[in-house]
Amino acid sequence: MKRSTLLLVGLLIVLVIAYYFMYVAPSGERESSYKTPDLKISFDSASVAKIEIHGPGGKSVTVENTGGQWMVTSPVRYKANTSNVTEFLSGLAKFKVGSLVSSNPAKANLFSVDSSEGTKLSVTDRSNKTTTLVIGKSGPAYTDFYFRTETGKEVYLGEGPQSYMLNREVKEWRDKSIFTGIQDSIRTFTVEYGDKEYKLFKPGMNWTMNGDSIANTDVTPILSSLCALNASDFVDTLPKFDSKPITFKVQSGIGGTVTELNFYPMPPDSARYFVQTSNTTQVFTILKWTVTQLTRPFAPKETPKAVTKGKKGKK
Repeated sequence: MKRSTLLLVGLLIVLVIAYYFMYVAPSGERESSYKTPDLKISFDSASVAKIEIHGPGGKSVTVENTGGQWMVTSPVRYKANTSNVTEFLSGLAKFKVGSLVSSNPAKANLFSVDSSEGTKLSVTDRSNKTTTLVIGKSGPAYTDFYFRTETGKEVYLGEGPQSYMLNREVKEWRDKSIFTGIQDSIRTFTVEYGDKEYKLFKPGMNWTMNGDSIANTDVTPILSSLCALNASDFVDTLPKFDSKPITFKVQSGIGGTVTELNFYPMPPDSARYFVQTSNTTQVFTILKWTVTQLTRPFAPKETPKAVTKGKKGKK
Protein backbone atom coordinates (compact mmCIF):
# COMPACT_ATOMS: atom_id res chain seq x y z
CA MET A 1 0.00 0.00 0.00
CA LYS A 2 1.34 3.38 -0.96
CA ARG A 3 2.44 5.76 1.74
CA SER A 4 -0.05 8.42 0.62
CA THR A 5 -2.89 5.90 0.94
CA LEU A 6 -1.77 4.99 4.47
CA LEU A 7 -1.69 8.66 5.43
CA LEU A 8 -5.18 9.18 4.03
CA VAL A 9 -6.55 6.14 5.93
CA GLY A 10 -4.87 7.35 9.11
CA LEU A 11 -6.36 10.83 8.70
CA LEU A 12 -9.85 9.38 8.22
CA ILE A 13 -9.48 7.32 11.40
CA VAL A 14 -8.41 10.41 13.37
CA LEU A 15 -11.38 12.38 12.03
CA VAL A 16 -13.82 9.60 12.97
CA ILE A 17 -12.39 9.43 16.51
CA ALA A 18 -12.52 13.21 16.87
CA TYR A 19 -16.13 13.29 15.67
CA TYR A 20 -17.08 10.62 18.22
CA PHE A 21 -15.56 12.43 21.17
CA MET A 22 -16.82 15.86 20.12
CA TYR A 23 -20.38 15.05 19.12
CA VAL A 24 -21.34 11.55 20.19
CA ALA A 25 -20.04 11.11 23.72
CA PRO A 26 -18.35 14.18 25.28
CA SER A 27 -17.61 13.13 28.87
CA GLY A 28 -20.59 10.77 28.77
CA GLU A 29 -22.98 13.68 29.20
CA ARG A 30 -24.73 14.22 25.89
CA GLU A 31 -27.24 11.73 24.51
CA SER A 32 -28.29 13.77 21.51
CA SER A 33 -28.05 17.39 20.48
CA TYR A 34 -29.99 17.22 17.25
CA LYS A 35 -33.49 16.24 18.33
CA THR A 36 -36.14 18.85 17.57
CA PRO A 37 -37.43 20.11 20.95
CA ASP A 38 -41.14 19.89 21.68
CA LEU A 39 -40.83 22.43 24.51
CA LYS A 40 -42.13 25.91 23.75
CA ILE A 41 -41.19 28.63 26.25
CA SER A 42 -40.92 32.38 25.76
CA PHE A 43 -41.01 35.44 27.98
CA ASP A 44 -42.49 38.87 27.33
CA SER A 45 -40.25 41.12 29.42
CA ALA A 46 -42.88 43.89 29.46
CA SER A 47 -45.41 41.60 31.16
CA VAL A 48 -43.14 40.17 33.86
CA ALA A 49 -44.42 41.00 37.34
CA LYS A 50 -42.24 38.86 39.60
CA ILE A 51 -38.87 37.11 39.47
CA GLU A 52 -37.89 34.46 42.02
CA ILE A 53 -34.42 32.93 42.09
CA HIS A 54 -33.56 30.07 44.44
CA GLY A 55 -29.93 29.03 44.17
CA PRO A 56 -27.95 26.17 45.72
CA GLY A 57 -27.29 26.41 49.44
CA GLY A 58 -30.51 28.26 50.21
CA LYS A 59 -29.47 31.51 48.53
CA SER A 60 -32.59 33.21 47.17
CA VAL A 61 -34.07 36.54 46.14
CA THR A 62 -37.50 37.74 45.01
CA VAL A 63 -37.99 40.90 42.95
CA GLU A 64 -41.49 42.23 42.17
CA ASN A 65 -43.02 45.06 40.19
CA THR A 66 -45.13 46.85 42.78
CA GLY A 67 -47.21 49.75 41.51
CA GLY A 68 -44.83 50.30 38.60
CA GLN A 69 -41.69 50.20 40.76
CA TRP A 70 -39.38 47.20 41.05
CA MET A 71 -38.81 46.12 44.65
CA VAL A 72 -36.77 43.42 46.32
CA THR A 73 -39.39 41.73 48.50
CA SER A 74 -37.35 38.80 49.89
CA PRO A 75 -35.19 38.20 51.91
CA VAL A 76 -35.44 41.96 52.63
CA ARG A 77 -37.79 44.64 51.37
CA TYR A 78 -36.01 47.41 49.54
CA LYS A 79 -36.00 49.38 46.31
CA ALA A 80 -34.51 47.29 43.47
CA ASN A 81 -31.53 48.12 41.31
CA THR A 82 -33.41 49.01 38.13
CA SER A 83 -30.33 48.62 35.90
CA ASN A 84 -29.79 45.01 36.99
CA VAL A 85 -33.51 44.21 36.73
CA THR A 86 -33.63 45.67 33.22
CA GLU A 87 -30.57 43.68 32.20
CA PHE A 88 -32.15 40.48 33.51
CA LEU A 89 -35.45 41.16 31.72
CA SER A 90 -33.51 41.76 28.51
CA GLY A 91 -31.91 38.32 28.93
CA LEU A 92 -35.34 36.75 29.51
CA ALA A 93 -36.69 38.33 26.33
CA LYS A 94 -33.90 36.56 24.39
CA PHE A 95 -34.67 33.16 25.92
CA LYS A 96 -34.59 30.30 23.42
CA VAL A 97 -35.08 26.56 23.82
CA GLY A 98 -32.25 24.75 22.07
CA SER A 99 -31.66 21.08 21.44
CA LEU A 100 -32.76 18.19 23.64
CA VAL A 101 -29.66 16.91 25.42
CA SER A 102 -30.86 14.10 27.70
CA SER A 103 -34.03 12.32 28.76
CA ASN A 104 -32.35 10.31 31.50
CA PRO A 105 -33.13 11.61 35.04
CA ALA A 106 -30.04 9.82 36.34
CA LYS A 107 -27.90 12.26 34.36
CA ALA A 108 -29.41 15.42 35.85
CA ASN A 109 -26.39 15.95 38.08
CA LEU A 110 -24.07 15.90 35.06
CA PHE A 111 -25.73 19.09 33.87
CA SER A 112 -26.24 20.54 37.41
CA VAL A 113 -30.02 20.61 36.99
CA ASP A 114 -30.78 18.32 39.93
CA SER A 115 -32.43 19.64 43.10
CA SER A 116 -29.13 20.11 44.95
CA GLU A 117 -27.15 21.99 42.29
CA GLY A 118 -29.66 23.65 39.99
CA THR A 119 -30.87 27.24 40.25
CA LYS A 120 -34.66 27.46 40.32
CA LEU A 121 -36.00 30.40 38.34
CA SER A 122 -39.68 31.27 38.53
CA VAL A 123 -41.11 34.08 36.39
CA THR A 124 -44.68 35.31 36.96
CA ASP A 125 -46.45 37.56 34.47
CA ARG A 126 -49.28 40.04 34.98
CA SER A 127 -51.92 37.38 34.35
CA ASN A 128 -50.44 35.44 37.30
CA LYS A 129 -49.03 32.69 35.06
CA THR A 130 -45.77 31.30 36.46
CA THR A 131 -43.08 29.54 34.44
CA THR A 132 -40.43 27.70 36.44
CA LEU A 133 -37.12 26.41 35.12
CA VAL A 134 -34.21 24.68 36.81
CA ILE A 135 -31.03 26.09 35.31
CA GLY A 136 -27.74 24.27 35.51
CA LYS A 137 -24.20 24.78 34.32
CA SER A 138 -23.03 26.63 31.23
CA GLY A 139 -23.27 24.97 27.84
CA PRO A 140 -20.74 24.74 24.99
CA ALA A 141 -21.18 28.37 23.91
CA TYR A 142 -20.72 31.43 26.13
CA THR A 143 -24.43 32.27 26.23
CA ASP A 144 -25.67 28.65 26.54
CA PHE A 145 -26.81 26.82 29.64
CA TYR A 146 -28.49 23.51 30.45
CA PHE A 147 -31.98 23.56 31.92
CA ARG A 148 -35.12 21.55 32.55
CA THR A 149 -38.66 22.44 33.54
CA GLU A 150 -39.56 22.14 37.22
CA THR A 151 -41.45 18.85 36.73
CA GLY A 152 -39.72 17.60 33.57
CA LYS A 153 -36.92 15.07 33.27
CA GLU A 154 -35.64 16.21 29.86
CA VAL A 155 -32.56 18.42 29.81
CA TYR A 156 -32.25 21.05 27.09
CA LEU A 157 -29.73 23.58 25.94
CA GLY A 158 -31.03 27.10 26.42
CA GLU A 159 -30.03 30.67 25.77
CA GLY A 160 -31.09 33.72 27.73
CA PRO A 161 -30.03 35.36 31.02
CA GLN A 162 -26.34 34.67 31.60
CA SER A 163 -25.24 32.78 34.68
CA TYR A 164 -23.75 35.82 36.46
CA MET A 165 -27.20 37.45 36.42
CA LEU A 166 -28.71 34.42 38.17
CA ASN A 167 -25.89 34.22 40.70
CA ARG A 168 -25.95 37.83 41.87
CA GLU A 169 -25.85 38.42 45.60
CA VAL A 170 -28.96 39.98 47.16
CA LYS A 171 -27.10 43.28 47.62
CA GLU A 172 -26.61 43.49 43.84
CA TRP A 173 -30.40 43.43 43.35
CA ARG A 174 -30.86 46.34 45.77
CA ASP A 175 -30.68 50.00 44.80
CA LYS A 176 -27.25 51.13 46.01
CA SER A 177 -27.93 54.85 45.68
CA ILE A 178 -27.16 56.72 48.89
CA PHE A 179 -27.44 60.23 47.49
CA THR A 180 -28.07 61.48 43.98
CA GLY A 181 -28.24 65.06 42.83
CA ILE A 182 -27.63 67.47 39.99
CA GLN A 183 -24.18 68.86 40.59
CA ASP A 184 -24.89 72.32 39.14
CA SER A 185 -27.95 72.73 41.37
CA ILE A 186 -25.89 72.52 44.57
CA ARG A 187 -24.82 76.03 45.57
CA THR A 188 -24.17 75.47 49.25
CA PHE A 189 -23.19 72.67 51.64
CA THR A 190 -21.66 72.33 55.08
CA VAL A 191 -19.05 69.88 56.32
CA GLU A 192 -18.48 69.10 59.99
CA TYR A 193 -15.12 67.38 60.41
CA GLY A 194 -13.76 66.88 63.90
CA ASP A 195 -14.28 70.08 65.86
CA LYS A 196 -14.43 72.31 62.80
CA GLU A 197 -17.24 73.39 60.50
CA TYR A 198 -16.74 74.37 56.87
CA LYS A 199 -19.45 76.33 55.06
CA LEU A 200 -19.15 76.29 51.29
CA PHE A 201 -21.13 78.68 49.14
CA LYS A 202 -21.21 79.50 45.44
CA PRO A 203 -22.86 82.93 45.01
CA GLY A 204 -21.70 83.27 41.40
CA MET A 205 -19.14 81.42 39.35
CA ASN A 206 -16.73 80.64 42.18
CA TRP A 207 -16.84 78.84 45.51
CA THR A 208 -16.04 80.23 48.93
CA MET A 209 -15.32 78.36 52.16
CA ASN A 210 -16.06 80.13 55.45
CA GLY A 211 -16.07 83.37 53.46
CA ASP A 212 -12.68 82.84 51.84
CA SER A 213 -12.08 81.91 48.22
CA ILE A 214 -11.49 78.21 47.44
CA ALA A 215 -10.52 76.83 44.06
CA ASN A 216 -13.37 75.33 42.05
CA THR A 217 -11.05 72.43 41.25
CA ASP A 218 -11.05 71.55 44.96
CA VAL A 219 -14.84 71.49 45.18
CA THR A 220 -15.83 69.91 41.85
CA PRO A 221 -14.43 66.40 42.65
CA ILE A 222 -16.32 66.43 45.96
CA LEU A 223 -19.64 67.20 44.30
CA SER A 224 -18.98 64.66 41.52
CA SER A 225 -18.53 61.90 44.11
CA LEU A 226 -21.35 63.15 46.32
CA CYS A 227 -23.98 63.40 43.56
CA ALA A 228 -23.45 59.76 42.58
CA LEU A 229 -22.76 58.27 46.01
CA ASN A 230 -23.40 54.51 45.97
CA ALA A 231 -23.10 51.89 48.69
CA SER A 232 -20.75 48.94 48.62
CA ASP A 233 -23.07 47.05 50.99
CA PHE A 234 -26.07 47.36 53.31
CA VAL A 235 -26.42 47.04 57.08
CA ASP A 236 -29.91 45.94 58.07
CA THR A 237 -29.38 45.95 61.84
CA LEU A 238 -28.65 49.38 63.27
CA PRO A 239 -25.05 49.33 64.52
CA LYS A 240 -23.71 51.12 67.58
CA PHE A 241 -21.79 54.24 66.56
CA ASP A 242 -18.90 54.86 68.96
CA SER A 243 -17.34 57.88 67.29
CA LYS A 244 -18.31 61.33 66.09
CA PRO A 245 -19.26 61.29 62.40
CA ILE A 246 -18.06 63.38 59.52
CA THR A 247 -21.26 65.21 58.54
CA PHE A 248 -22.28 66.68 55.20
CA LYS A 249 -25.37 68.90 54.97
CA VAL A 250 -26.21 69.38 51.32
CA GLN A 251 -28.84 71.77 49.99
CA SER A 252 -30.27 71.15 46.51
CA GLY A 253 -30.91 74.54 44.93
CA ILE A 254 -31.43 77.83 46.72
CA GLY A 255 -33.96 77.23 49.49
CA GLY A 256 -34.21 73.55 48.57
CA THR A 257 -34.29 70.45 50.77
CA VAL A 258 -31.26 69.83 52.98
CA THR A 259 -29.97 66.26 53.12
CA GLU A 260 -27.71 65.23 55.99
CA LEU A 261 -25.17 62.45 55.51
CA ASN A 262 -23.17 61.04 58.43
CA PHE A 263 -20.01 58.99 57.89
CA TYR A 264 -18.77 56.78 60.76
CA PRO A 265 -15.50 54.82 60.57
CA MET A 266 -16.06 51.09 60.94
CA PRO A 267 -13.93 49.33 63.54
CA PRO A 268 -11.46 47.82 63.84
CA ASP A 269 -9.34 49.37 61.08
CA SER A 270 -11.63 52.03 59.52
CA ALA A 271 -11.12 50.53 56.04
CA ARG A 272 -14.84 51.09 55.51
CA TYR A 273 -17.38 53.60 56.78
CA PHE A 274 -21.00 53.37 57.86
CA VAL A 275 -23.23 55.93 56.14
CA GLN A 276 -26.51 57.21 57.53
CA THR A 277 -28.69 59.77 55.77
CA SER A 278 -31.71 61.84 56.72
CA ASN A 279 -33.63 60.40 53.75
CA THR A 280 -33.88 56.80 54.99
CA THR A 281 -33.40 54.59 58.04
CA GLN A 282 -31.23 52.24 55.97
CA VAL A 283 -27.55 52.11 56.94
CA PHE A 284 -24.98 51.66 54.16
CA THR A 285 -21.27 50.96 53.96
CA ILE A 286 -18.72 52.53 51.64
CA LEU A 287 -14.97 52.23 51.21
CA LYS A 288 -12.60 54.55 53.08
CA TRP A 289 -11.22 55.71 49.71
CA THR A 290 -14.57 57.36 48.90
CA VAL A 291 -14.59 59.25 52.20
CA THR A 292 -11.01 60.36 51.57
CA GLN A 293 -12.09 61.83 48.22
CA LEU A 294 -15.03 63.64 49.81
CA THR A 295 -13.04 65.15 52.67
CA ARG A 296 -9.71 65.94 51.03
CA PRO A 297 -9.90 69.77 51.49
CA PHE A 298 -11.15 69.45 55.09
CA ALA A 299 -8.93 66.70 56.48
CA PRO A 300 -6.28 67.80 58.99
CA LYS A 301 -2.98 68.44 57.27
CA GLU A 302 -0.12 66.30 58.46
CA THR A 303 2.83 68.26 59.82
CA PRO A 304 6.04 67.32 57.98
CA LYS A 305 8.51 65.59 60.24
CA ALA A 306 11.62 67.57 61.04
CA VAL A 307 14.82 66.18 59.60
CA THR A 308 17.61 65.96 62.16
CA LYS A 309 21.09 66.24 60.75
CA GLY A 310 23.62 63.96 62.36
CA LYS A 311 27.07 65.19 63.36
CA LYS A 312 29.92 64.16 61.14
CA GLY A 313 32.57 62.11 62.83
CA LYS A 314 36.20 63.07 62.80
CA LYS A 315 38.45 61.44 60.25
